[in-house]
Formats: sequence, structure tokens, C-alpha cells
Amino acid sequence: MRVRASVCFLLWIFVASVSFVFAQGTNEPVWRKDPSAPAGSEKNPARVSSGVIAGNAIKQPKPVFPATHRDNPDSPRSGTSVMRATISPEGKVERLEWISGWSANQQTVMDAVKQWIYKPYMLNGKAVWVETTVTISVDFGG
Repeated sequence: MRVRASVCFLLWIFVASVSFVFAQGTNEPVWRKDPSAPAGSEKNPARVSSGVIAGNAIKQPKPVFPATHRDNPDSPRSGTSVMRATISPEGKVERLEWISGWSANQQTVMDAVKQWIYKPYMLNGKAVWVETTVTISVDFGG
């Protein structure tokens, strides 16, 4: 019984690791950065705090949840979702990776965040690629 539990645990660790390694919607590993590339380039985005990036927000449409969720009394009414985002020099969310949150509405939340627009982040007077954490508190309706 202990061997079986250990094997299941190791399998779970492997599956969790593989899902963490690959970003949502891409075949690129999340950590794949080229430290020899210039800071702020697409291959080596500048790491910027979520608070600083939040201050650069121009447009942040809220997720719209389906009526089936709002009508389900067992569904949570609100929650927080956390994602890792890569933002282009033009201020568009180019890559998004789910970190945590209620997974039943993951796609709805991610679709909304992919529409967010930011003022370009400037590094040494030049707009650069940015990697940051995005946290969104949502009301699922009801």
C-alpha cells in the first residue's frame, strides 16, 4: 500500500511539473530565457512587480461569466486568480500562464486578461518586454 501511494505521489509530482513547465497556449517552457539576450528583449523580458505594472494599466475589461455559473448555487461567488504575463513593448499581453484560482472559470478569466492593455514599460528610455504577475479579484455573479 505504501509503495502504491509513493508511486501515485511521484506520478502526481511529474504531471504537476510538466504542466508548470509549459506556458498556457504555447510550447515554450515558462523559464526559457536567454540571459545573453539584452534585458527587456522578448527572449529576456524585464521582471517588473505587479504593483508597478498595475499602475501602467490603460484598459482592463472584466471577465464575463456564463449564466450557467451564476445559476449554480454551489459555485463560488467570488475569487482571486493569479497568472504570469509577458507584456510586449506595445503594452499587449502576449503570453499568459495560469498560476492559481478557481480552475472552472480559468479560460474566461484568461480571455479577459489577454485583452488588457498597458502603457509601455520604459527601461533606459526604451519600451521593453516585461514579465510580471497579474492578480485579478473577480465576482462570479449571483
